[in-house]
Amino acid sequence: MPENSPTDRGRISVSGEKVQFPGGDLFETSGLLFFCIVDDRVVSANSTMVNLLAHNHADRKLAGLIPQNCVASFRAALHRARTMHEPVLFTTSLIGAQGESIPITGAMAGTEEGILCMAQRAPGGQAAREGSGTEIPDDPDLIRQKQLENELRASEERYRTIFENTGTAMLIIDDDTTILLANTEMERLSGYSRETIEGQMSWTDFVSEEDLKRMADYHRLRRIDPALVPKNYEFTFIRYDGEKVPAFLTISRIPGTVQTIASVQDITDRKNAEKALKKREKESKALLNTIPDLILRMNDAGVILDYNAAPGVPLYMPPEKFLGKPLGDVMPARVRKQIEKVIKQAFVTKRKQNYFYKLRIDSVMRHFEARILASGEHECIALIRDITEQRKAQIALLEANEKLCLLSGITRHDILNQVQGLLWYSSELRRLIGDQPELRALSDKIGRACETINNQITFTRDYETMGMTSPEWQRVDSVVQKASATILPENIRLVTGTGDLEIYADIMLERVFYNLIDNAVRYGGPDLSRIVVSFLDDRKTGVIVITDDGVGIPPDKKEEVFERGIGRHTGYGLFLVREILGLTQMKIRETGTFSKGARFEISIPAGKWRWTAET
Repeated sequence: MPENSPTDRGRISVSGEKVQFPGGDLFETSGLLFFCIVDDRVVSANSTMVNLLAHNHADRKLAGLIPQNCVASFRAALHRARTMHEPVLFTTSLIGAQGESIPITGAMAGTEEGILCMAQRAPGGQAAREGSGTEIPDDPDLIRQKQLENELRASEERYRTIFENTGTAMLIIDDDTTILLANTEMERLSGYSRETIEGQMSWTDFVSEEDLKRMADYHRLRRIDPALVPKNYEFTFIRYDGEKVPAFLTISRIPGTVQTIASVQDITDRKNAEKALKKREKESKALLNTIPDLILRMNDAGVILDYNAAPGVPLYMPPEKFLGKPLGDVMPARVRKQIEKVIKQAFVTKRKQNYFYKLRIDSVMRHFEARILASGEHECIALIRDITEQRKAQIALLEANEKLCLLSGITRHDILNQVQGLLWYSSELRRLIGDQPELRALSDKIGRACETINNQITFTRDYETMGMTSPEWQRVDSVVQKASATILPENIRLVTGTGDLEIYADIMLERVFYNLIDNAVRYGGPDLSRIVVSFLDDRKTGVIVITDDGVGIPPDKKEEVFERGIGRHTGYGLFLVREILGLTQMKIRETGTFSKGARFEISIPAGKWRWTAET
């Protein structure tokens, strides 16, 4: 076979495939003979063997490479290598280029691809005598001895390979604490060379003073009874430069000896991680204790798995009575079904669910808000806050507002009565003045001032009711139709294309559309014929659009129209619109084109609009 190319070094060919063998260039440059046998044929060999035989061996049967009198013993060796899965020593001869017998000795081992043989030329007389053609008798005792020697060498090699490549520092320690053997990882960890350690140093040289007595006692007791001491524990390892390294030791007696084998693992990274974790847990605990809530961790069945209660947070019952039980089972019957429903909704919707309830604790009725959110596929978190004081403050505020509203209502009624009287006096004065221009002008100013006062007082009535009640889900098309019922002339068409859209808004939403439609009717011009209300859905922020075909709003007035006191009527219409929408975080702007019509866009945050079908 031609000599392998550089790129094929360290490889053999089996069934047309390239197979990598350990050794790389060593396969070609070691001077040893390497060849592979598959199904009684030599399928590949290195250049050393090719040069020795001086002929192409490719796909040659054993009978063509080995003398006939050596074939049986060589096949027996092949069989042992195939079945024992261990390296097998062999001696045999090869047929040279001139027919001469070339004695070789070596070892063979089974691989997935075949039997790999490694050999060298044997000293005289070790194999079949050159040219004699006589087979060396197969001595069973000699064969067994060689097999045992081979097994011992293979076992030692496996042991050394494991010892050297465990990934941790490995030591073999004698009874007197002397380190007999150390691996490369021990060199790296300690900073000492293997030659300095082996036979020269004691394991005590690598142990901190605070751990030395404990470990010396372990060393002594281990020789009495290994069961008396732990096999694994932590200690502080001392490096060459005096640096202290946290380490984890695994140690055991070697059976049948007084020696021990030990593995030392640097656990600096683990210790740092544990330290960071403890710090994070401490910070998290401190953070949780600043939250004035009872926090419950529950599974999807509502079973309470864990809890955290900040100091001062009242508990309905001791923790041992509710941990491991469904939340519904520890709550009063009147709230059980509702709380179970809320937990289920949290998993179904993947959104936060709020639930308000009352409990009597220590003879005092207390109010609570529960906020429940799924934290995983089968777990949820419930934050339960005592809002008793908040509820008291809300009730007190409502009562104060009611009193203020009553007072302002009475005051407003009295003022409006006086204003109406002034308006009547103004009209009578105008009638009595007759054709005196200067006095008529003064009379007109008095009348207009009275009208302004009347409008402003009327506005305070609308403004004081803003935010007095909680927002509600309201169907937009119904609100629009109701708002337009009394102000839309017959010649102007209203088109509503919002379908079953609902928005979460203040109850004064009707006033929003009333003022927008009234604004279009008043200022849209004589050609106004159509007002359209529609909705744009981008899956996050929703936009209600109100357009008309009137004259529109000049560019320099688009922001000004929302300011208080701007306009030819009361000056409060669009100002009130923006204020009402702002109560539920909605925004409005004008984006129309002057001379082509007005266009108002109301932006609605995610979660505050929905289609009726979704409910």
